[in-house]
Amino acid sequence: MCRLFYVRRFISSGPNRQTSSAVGGYSGDVNTALRFTIVNKFINLLMRDGKRTKAQSVFLKSLKILESKYGVLHPLRLFFYVLWTKRPLISLDSVSRGAQSYMVPYPLTRRRSVVQSLHWLADIARSQPTYVYPRKARGYGQGAQKHGRDSRSSSERLADAVYLACQEKGPFINRRNDLYKIARQGVAHTDYRWR
Repeated sequence: MCRLFYVRRFISSGPNRQTSSAVGGYSGDVNTALRFTIVNKFINLLMRDGKRTKAQSVFLKSLKILESKYGVLHPLRLFFYVLWTKRPLISLDSVSRGAQSYMVPYPLTRRRSVVQSLHWLADIARSQPTYVYPRKARGYGQGAQKHGRDSRSSSERLADAVYLACQEKGPFINRRNDLYKIARQGVAHTDYRWR
């Protein structure tokens, strides 16, 4: 079957309860963006302490950033494209044999792989990565390097992650590649999953 059929089946739903055009700064149709089941699932993953409106505004602002900063014509389509084409196809399971435990790869269903990529994007949006300020050229007695927080907002981090994932770069792709690297190492122990 066509991949588009699965996309439509997975994301189709009726209109959302909470649709306010004042939420976020997305210039597209807010009702269109918030009516998809998969978008509501992602907003629920972003939500902290029951602040759904704040999570919606983070998502819609990230769509606006994709439009304004990167010039994407259809940012919601880009979001779905990343979910369906850059998703992980396998996952790892820890299996103990004797005194050792092995990371055994196993295939994911379509739905579970999309949900896994939603979790990853939500983690990237919520993360507060620290970065190291470079030392001055002649920093006499400077001591240790200073650590600081990332000054970008959650919506900026989410928009950057989605855009970079389209180009096979960024933290989302790095996470997927790390997972595949560990899975390649555990291929020899795949049969332990059924013993």
